[in-house]
Amino acid sequence: MFSFAALTLVAICCVQRYLVLFIVCLYALALTEEIMGGHLGTWSIATLLTAIGWWLVGRKQPSVAMAWSVIVGGYALALIEGTIMNTVVHSSREAIKWHFFLGGIILGLGVFLLALAKPKLGESTPFPFLAQFTLGVYVSHILVMYTLNPIIWRLHVPLRGALVGIVVYALSILLTVVLARVPVVRYLVVKPAQKYQLKD
Repeated sequence: MFSFAALTLVAICCVQRYLVLFIVCLYALALTEEIMGGHLGTWSIATLLTAIGWWLVGRKQPSVAMAWSVIVGGYALALIEGTIMNTVVHSSREAIKWHFFLGGIILGLGVFLLALAKPKLGESTPFPFLAQFTLGVYVSHILVMYTLNPIIWRLHVPLRGALVGIVVYALSILLTVVLARVPVVRYLVVKPAQKYQLKD
């Protein structure tokens, strides 16, 4: 919800032209929090990824070659980062585990570019319909998880992680559908699919 609120503020203030600078500052904030300690790092990365998606979705369609290059480049950079942290800086295993890898962000960006480059990939599956809820699910799933936390910790069933994931995803879609009925926030949580439109 933090990323939802931050990007709503960006839209209201009409400062989208500073979005790239905003993204860079968010990553710098995440690294600062990682070094100094604090709780804003995860929120910064969440907002950063949402902002990157928002920035890219309205731009020229990327090529498949570019998308794969970014994926491979991001993976290689993440490996290099991990190697440097382990052998040069001698960071602890815990520090490496919780590090906000720039390569990981770039790899994720590459996967998103691939989805933009091949928009008809999986067209005959339910994914095109579900795709319109992606942003809403991303910004609302944390709220759903925090709400369900007291119940989740009491669950002792096989495949608890998979069950929780399915329930959180389903409730996040439901919350997104509700928010999409409010005209002021509709386009902040939903990008209508070509074949499937939310009806008033």
